[in-house]
Amino acid sequence: MGEFTIGLDVLEALDKSLPVPVVNLEAELLVATLQSIQEQLDHAQQAMRDLAESFPEYINLKSIPGFGPYVSAVALGAIGNPIASRNGPS
Repeated sequence: MGEFTIGLDVLEALDKSLPVPVVNLEAELLVATLQSIQEQLDHAQQAMRDLAESFPEYINLKSIPGFGPYVSAVALGAIGNPIASRNGPS
């Protein structure tokens, strides 16, 4: 909570010391950066889902209550191929 208050204090000080066009430009750049990051995350998540769907185990993991697409894909990535693990490294 204290960090948030400090952040607000900094923003208020900047608001008083910087001309409005500079503040608006900074805000526009920040929004554009956040939108770009969101697009990259969306792309990465879709690629992860597409790859996970190529494994039959993914369907089995998604059937577990509480395991949605994201958790199932992450679990599949962490577990890997359980058959290969039982047979040892190749």
